[in-house]
Amino acid sequence: MKNKTYNVSTLILLLFTLLLASCSEDKSENTVNSNTNTGTNSTIQRAAGESDIAAKITVTNSTSLISESFFNMGVSRILVKNNSDEVTYNFVASKTFVLDDTHVHFSTKEFLLKDNFVSEINNPEYAVTLYNNQIYLRTPEKEDLLSKFENIERNENVHILLLFLNEITMSTNKLEFDTHMTNFSSKGGCSFSNTIYVYGIGLTSSAAASNLIHSVDGSSINSFSCRKLNATPELTNWGGFYTSTNTYCCRPGSGGSW
Repeated sequence: MKNKTYNVSTLILLLFTLLLASCSEDKSENTVNSNTNTGTNSTIQRAAGESDIAAKITVTNSTSLISESFFNMGVSRILVKNNSDEVTYNFVASKTFVLDDTHVHFSTKEFLLKDNFVSEINNPEYAVTLYNNQIYLRTPEKEDLLSKFENIERNENVHILLLFLNEITMSTNKLEFDTHMTNFSSKGGCSFSNTIYVYGIGLTSSAAASNLIHSVDGSSINSFSCRKLNATPELTNWGGFYTSTNTYCCRPGSGGSW
């Protein structure tokens, strides 16, 4: 009888021990999952909270002081509106440029700087900031340093943000629009309004070159009355991404959307 009582007690003790172990594992698993989520959120919060973009922005008021790149894209003035917790940017522009086979006119663009992220007002799912002097990118699929993305080819939403971020954080090599125009006119040849720039953007020089081919082919610029002005594409390393650019002289009205 003693043995039977002892066996029952042992069985109960064993079951109780197994139950405790199971609860401990569940708690441990929940802790791991909680830590994982917290880690992800803290990465996002760190990029926004500790972003150094505010210290890097050089365009704080409306200005006609622009880079040669923005001049080539047809921009003559950047309009800045400062509100209590956000800044909006609009543009005065006179012509289009080609990006990802799309004819882009900056006068139709509006950007927002809020919570240390820059985005297009009508497309907030894509945004950029700076973190430790590196570009940090947010897309619907991923949020990380730009250098951690496998590629950004054929994504106009990302490319336009990179071009704009580069402009508002550039501290040198800017001139007044009128000075740019004087310098351009002194070269002679194709007029400013008929000179169209086609851009390819990528994380590497080869990716930018590949994207340029896509932009040229997709925009059908070769089907219009346009003459290519550069023998080889102009490659620029902007520190984080590359642009590859072709320049064309197009007869007025030849493209229908110039």
